[in-house]
Amino acid sequence: MKKAVLVPTTLYLSAFYLLSVLNVEKKFYTITAIFLFFVLLQNIFKVQLLYLNFSLYFNVVIFLFFILISQNYLLNIETISWDISSYLVASQDIQRGFLPLEKSYESKGPVFFYIINFILIIVKNNYLYFKLANDFIILIISLILYLTIRFETKNLSQPLILSLVYLNLMSLKWYISEFSELYNLFFIALAIFIHRYKIESNLNIFFAGFILSLGILINQGSVLFTIPFFISILYSNKMKHKKLLYFFLGGVIPQIFFLTIYYYNNLIDIYLFNYIELPINYSGESLSNFREIVVWLRGVAEYNLFIYLVVVLIVLGFFIQYIKAFKFDKKFLNNFYFNNFVISLLFYFIAGHNYYHHLIYLLYFLPFLVLFIESKNILNLIFVGTLFASILNFNLNYSSSYDNLRNPQETYSNYPLKQLANSISESSKITDFNILALDFHLVLFYLEKPNYAYIIHPTNHFDKTITDGLKKLDLISEDNIDLLLHEKPDVIICNTMMIFSGIPTRLDSVEIEDIENKNWYDCNFENYSDHYYQLNTDKFRYNENLNLNIDPYKEMKVFIIDEK
Repeated sequence: MKKAVLVPTTLYLSAFYLLSVLNVEKKFYTITAIFLFFVLLQNIFKVQLLYLNFSLYFNVVIFLFFILISQNYLLNIETISWDISSYLVASQDIQRGFLPLEKSYESKGPVFFYIINFILIIVKNNYLYFKLANDFIILIISLILYLTIRFETKNLSQPLILSLVYLNLMSLKWYISEFSELYNLFFIALAIFIHRYKIESNLNIFFAGFILSLGILINQGSVLFTIPFFISILYSNKMKHKKLLYFFLGGVIPQIFFLTIYYYNNLIDIYLFNYIELPINYSGESLSNFREIVVWLRGVAEYNLFIYLVVVLIVLGFFIQYIKAFKFDKKFLNNFYFNNFVISLLFYFIAGHNYYHHLIYLLYFLPFLVLFIESKNILNLIFVGTLFASILNFNLNYSSSYDNLRNPQETYSNYPLKQLANSISESSKITDFNILALDFHLVLFYLEKPNYAYIIHPTNHFDKTITDGLKKLDLISEDNIDLLLHEKPDVIICNTMMIFSGIPTRLDSVEIEDIENKNWYDCNFENYSDHYYQLNTDKFRYNENLNLNIDPYKEMKVFIIDEK
């Protein structure tokens, strides 16, 4: 057997041995054995690996099935990220006839909340169906990825495999949620496909700029992704100045549209604070580091060893390719997909908070590095590893996803904060009551009520960058929470503990003095008993479906005004 055939075959058989050591289910073990047998035949008879001439429609079925299995194994968990609770509450302002930022503060762009509101209208404000609707966002993004790679390579199997790389990475627990980066990625991916499909078309460049600008109106930081477009246009051979003009015109139209709306509604100050001042201030507070990337990779390996190996192979294969023939010239600078990969990595570090959902862009552009790898051995290993990862993913998540999807109404009814919302509604003696939610603010969404406070997200009350800006605009006052509590809202939801920079901190003691922004508040019932009674929330707080990550310090206190 020739060396070129022997090396990958040995590695495949080593992986086969590894599966037996892992002692996986018999069904998975059998499927893997059959697959490895065909891989061995491929090497011996030199048949093209994974020559799958599937139609786009068939790929839609594959992707949809895989997404339903890989994205819903945590569907029974109500809150994976409390950021999503804030987005839902903020978007409901639109249903009340207000602009985003007009009656409540959440730091994302207006287009994001209009999209969320549109989906909520379709699903009739059902949170579980909203989660499922986001599976279709991932489906569309994976199809754009598939079509983009197929257009660039004219290959039949590579687009399918690399799309599965993306979907496997998106099945990690950190991405089973409805983050703004996911919606933003849809616009970035679509703009890239339109731009690359007819790279010399001025009309395509115009629409690419327009679509990318809509993405910036979702997440301000995505303005970084204009850089690869500018580089691509500057290094084009024909009419670069005209193309830049078309790209610029496409980009400014959505921005001018929203600037005009906010200006005529006397909201331009808060709009500019949210889009200019806040991102600049945050960029100077970088906490991200490469060590956290290593921790992330360790988490990937613990979840699915094969997708971890695929990630390592892609990165190593790419750099080996460039080390072999490295030239820092125009061709290198105009490597459009590599530039997007670099920008997606920079986004994580510039965002500066070590949040893994800031890596969502990186997950999308990582598969594009495979387009530059020429080694057949590495490519074969990536393809086989991806199929192993997909089979293992299915094996890990099928049972949980099936249980969650089999009876969605039962899954939804078991959400503890939904149950808490019903309990508050039944317990309150006031029909049209208001709520000050300093935590567990998803209750506001279920009850379709705005927060009594202008700020929605609990930690933003203690973010000096945000609170100082809002105070300058007279949108909140000094000692904001304390003043709101003294106004005696009908319902108060709070807790006595919050974690700051990994440190559990009491919010009703002198420990809060260690926090730069001393916006502490009291959440002890003894100080409210003259006007409120306390709801027993133990069955909600200790419900296993409440949060993905259990916080042993967090209490759930609900005070309801006593109208005697």
